Amino acid sequence: MSLLWPHQEEALRLIEQHEGFLVAHEMGCGKTRTVLSYIERHAPQHTLVICPKSVIPVWIDEIAKGQYPFICVPLIGSATAKIKAFFRHKGAQPRPVITLVNYDSARAGDVATALLAREWDLVVLDEIHRIKDPRSLQSLFCSKLRTRAAKRIGLTGTPMPHSPLDIWAQYRFLDPDIFDKQYGAFRWKYGVVEAKRFGGARPVPVVTGYRDLDDLHEHVYRIAHRVKTVDVLKLTGTTHQVRYVEMPPTSRRIYREMMTHLIAEVDDGVVSAANALVKILRLAQIASGHCRFDDDPVSTPLDLEKQDVLVEMLDEIGADEPVAVFCRFHADLDSIIKAAERAGRPSAELSGRVNTVGSPWRPEPGTVAAIQYQAGSVGIDLTATHHLVCWNQTQSFGNYEQCLCRVQRPGQAHPVVITHLITADSVDVLMRQVLIERRDLISCVLDKLKSEMETAV
Repeated sequence: MSLLWPHQEEALRLIEQHEGFLVAHEMGCGKTRTVLSYIERHAPQHTLVICPKSVIPVWIDEIAKGQYPFICVPLIGSATAKIKAFFRHKGAQPRPVITLVNYDSARAGDVATALLAREWDLVVLDEIHRIKDPRSLQSLFCSKLRTRAAKRIGLTGTPMPHSPLDIWAQYRFLDPDIFDKQYGAFRWKYGVVEAKRFGGARPVPVVTGYRDLDDLHEHVYRIAHRVKTVDVLKLTGTTHQVRYVEMPPTSRRIYREMMTHLIAEVDDGVVSAANALVKILRLAQIASGHCRFDDDPVSTPLDLEKQDVLVEMLDEIGADEPVAVFCRFHADLDSIIKAAERAGRPSAELSGRVNTVGSPWRPEPGTVAAIQYQAGSVGIDLTATHHLVCWNQTQSFGNYEQCLCRVQRPGQAHPVVITHLITADSVDVLMRQVLIERRDLISCVLDKLKSEMETAV
């Protein structure tokens, strides 16, 4: 059994006392480990974890890293593959079974039917604020799922990301007896509601403010445990975490074609180190979500997988927290700025083409700064944020280390959380390894790619 930090032990003790419980710990405080420790101690036979798609590999890695005695069943791939994986472990098993599925898949078609047909010993909603809209399909599905779950746990760092009223749908799943059974009654109790007319339409109720928030918070914390990252500063320091991104089929095809050509050229002895580096950068661009190259006017459609994950993360971090996102390419900058726009946040840019960040950075609440590694490695103070995202990996350890120092420096009052967006089964993984081990980029990547190609054949 792995040792826990004191705040994790306290949360675990409280989880044990309630059928439904909210672990409201900020990023880097070890929410996943707390839940895995609960399963390790109490051995529920069947646990369902619903989480964002990019977080499924994080659960898989945590289970493997902790050497927990669980059977891990990720429901991934086609709908047919998900159903087959689910029914393969439907009956009694010699060890606890943890079934992992993302929110969109859980609520749809045969998967939803299968999940609702089972009695679950434990259901965990990771990033439970994803169901904050009581009318959304995800939220309505989870409301139905509550009746199939003997025990329920919600995990989030931002339980009320946009409004105090966000909490109602989450508690409908965790424990519907905490608040009013109907959302309308809850909204009238804690919201200042006014009738407003838009154009010639009939007046509609609009929330213009909030009231009785002390009472709301008292109800929330009947079944919740809140920890902020700063509260465990001495325990956590700087935290590195990974969010995995799947490469769509079209991008994967282009990626493999380029990788095949590169390995063939290496085998034929016709590629120099400089040319190999260019081609590795091309692979990195595809893994970053685009096939448009700065010196190539011909482009294929941009894929939005990393952008979608960043939008998810911005929702998790909290609306007022500024975020710095480091990247390599101009197309990355454009996608990051678009993600900020989709999340309803202001943005700034520091790159070879423009600087609207300034030094020191004094951002408006919630600003997302898109920063190229080379431009952001010197002469800038980013201590206004403690959330740093690496959109992709730079080949220069010096630039990487200097960029981290822009945030981890005197004046930083909070522990820093660094999130790496890694495209699975791509050069992203290799370049991350190169940075950690300070190895030679070209030889490491070429050796690994060649090994992968030989294995595939």
